[in-house]
Amino acid sequence: MLLCLCAQAWALNDFSDDPNCVALYNFEAADFTTPSDWIETDPGADISFPARYKVQWSSLNTRNTDSYVYHDYGAGYFSGDFTHKFILNVSGSSNAAGYCWFLANTIDDAIGLRTAGIDYMGLRIYTMAIQLYVSENGTDYTDVTVALSTSTDYYITISRDDDAGANGTGQMTVDIHTGAHHPDGTHIDTLTVDCGAGEQNDFRYFFVTQSSNTGNNYYLTGSCRDYYLDGSRAPIFPIDLLLDAKGDNDLYDNIDANTVDYKQGTQSGQFANADADQAWIEEAYLSDDFPCKGGTSNTSFSVAFWANSPGVDDTRVLGKGNVTNSTNCWCIHLDGTKVYAGIGYNGGASVEALWGTAVLTADQWYHIAFTFDGGTKDWKFRVWDATAGSVVDTTSGTAVNSINVEAGEFWLAHEPGSNVWEFTGVLDEVVIFNDVLTDDQIDDIRGDQEPPGWVGVVYEDDE
Repeated sequence: MLLCLCAQAWALNDFSDDPNCVALYNFEAADFTTPSDWIETDPGADISFPARYKVQWSSLNTRNTDSYVYHDYGAGYFSGDFTHKFILNVSGSSNAAGYCWFLANTIDDAIGLRTAGIDYMGLRIYTMAIQLYVSENGTDYTDVTVALSTSTDYYITISRDDDAGANGTGQMTVDIHTGAHHPDGTHIDTLTVDCGAGEQNDFRYFFVTQSSNTGNNYYLTGSCRDYYLDGSRAPIFPIDLLLDAKGDNDLYDNIDANTVDYKQGTQSGQFANADADQAWIEEAYLSDDFPCKGGTSNTSFSVAFWANSPGVDDTRVLGKGNVTNSTNCWCIHLDGTKVYAGIGYNGGASVEALWGTAVLTADQWYHIAFTFDGGTKDWKFRVWDATAGSVVDTTSGTAVNSINVEAGEFWLAHEPGSNVWEFTGVLDEVVIFNDVLTDDQIDDIRGDQEPPGWVGVVYEDDE
């Protein structure tokens, strides 16, 4: 079952103290744990990888050594429009000039590439400023930030619009924030560089570290982590708390593990309303990217799960917010023989019902997916009948109301403090996304396939 992964068992009344649970799918961060995938040139042994998704520099001499770490993604991999994200923290830089993000088609130090007239793009740490470089035929086009603070996490978002810019050959933009990636968090600075006339490059190699060897001794100390290179989705949870969740996972001890009837892994979660089975995460433990978290603006989301229920009456399967306290954001219901979504409006005091149309059979597995676009208010269901082996519901529409954003728990089976509409049945592979999935992506998830570049992740207890 893909619900939660704990290093120890937690009683239900301890759940609110545990930042665990809720499985998600997201683009996978660059993983440095496979040495053969990342080629390192480090004559001073100053580059290390203290965590799966983190690179660290300890007095790295960026200006008097050829020092770099790169991965070969294949010819033309970085092409067209793209958005990359990562987190930078510099604790010391004495006139250093090292790159923390760098694309090229040839393996060499940055100065060597420029001298040879070989094109590249890079984000360079220079003293305590960040410089955006686009080097074409030996000519550099640059923009530079204001001075940054030491030992501070900066959330970097780098985007290329391949048809923009003064020459119509591309424009590079770097958004620098603290607290969270663009457009959230606190904006610090934006860098912009137009690509040159006649230049429209695709790139093969990505460097997570790159030197600028000019023969001087200047040193860089700091780190970068959580490189997302395949798209614009940032992780919903902090990456240092993520772990692959496919397969066998522990469940909270008041929810029985069903090891006989499950869809993926080795077990599912058995919920019984007679036992008041439920699970939740308090608002404080939800990251800023979680759909409809209080104080944020993202109301687009997708949710998917396997469910098998007796289907006797109206039950709430999962949701965000609390109807009892009039803070409802969204929830998914099974109403006897049909599925519907409820979206909160009027400050969370009212709920608009968005109904599916298929008649569902009791005691039978269904894969239920629901998406909601917060901008257009468009919504859709995609329901798969495991017995029939086909999609049985593709109902879609446009909601009348905009979805409500309020502080409130994310929950399974029923809201905390409530004993009404409690779900009875089996749940498996519950996943949440902070954007709108396509039908193909939903089908990949249902088929126990990870869409290209995606992984299942959950909170991991660090005890």
